[in-house]
Amino acid sequence: MKTWRFLLHGLLITAGGAGASSCEQKPATSESETAQKQAVALQGPESSQKKPEFPKGVGERDAKKQRGFKKLTGYFLADHDKNRYGQGYFVSREIMDEVIHQDGSDGVRIYLAQAKKNDAPYLIIVGTKEDSAHIHRDLVSTDKTGNIVGTSYLVVRSDDKCPENCDADSPFYHK
Repeated sequence: MKTWRFLLHGLLITAGGAGASSCEQKPATSESETAQKQAVALQGPESSQKKPEFPKGVGERDAKKQRGFKKLTGYFLADHDKNRYGQGYFVSREIMDEVIHQDGSDGVRIYLAQAKKNDAPYLIIVGTKEDSAHIHRDLVSTDKTGNIVGTSYLVVRSDDKCPENCDADSPFYHK
C-alpha cells in the first residue's frame, strides 16, 4: 500500500496564532466600532490575517526549492517543542483518498486540535468543496444552526506524528 507523509510545519506556524499585535487601538466612538475591533482582535495578530503566499498549495519538484524546505522545518522546530508538536504527521493514502474522493471534494483542510487544554496536538482533516463565491467550504453535514449531524462525509483525526513515527533518513527530519 502506498502512503503519503505530510510535513505540516507551515500549517502549525500559521494556525498557532500566538503573539500580539503591536498596533495601539484608540477608544471606539460607537458600539459598532467596538464590535468590529473585538472581531478583529479575536482573529489573532496581523500576520495571521495576511493573504496566503501559496494559495491552494504549491507543488515543488525543483530540488533547490525542496532543499530550502529543510530550513523551513528547522525554523518551526526552533520555535516549538518537537516532542510535543511533532515534526510531521502521517496519514495513509487510503484515508486521504477517501477524503479527497468524497462527492464534490476538491481538496482538504487540515485543522490542529487538542483533546484537552495543554494536550499534545493532532490533526483533523476534512474534505472541501469550492462554492459559487470561490470559498472552499468544509464537507461536513450540519443543520441550520451549525451543529454537526449525520454521517455523510468522512472527517479524519490523526495523532500519528514524528518523532514517534518518523523517517529518520528524510531530509526534513531534524535530530
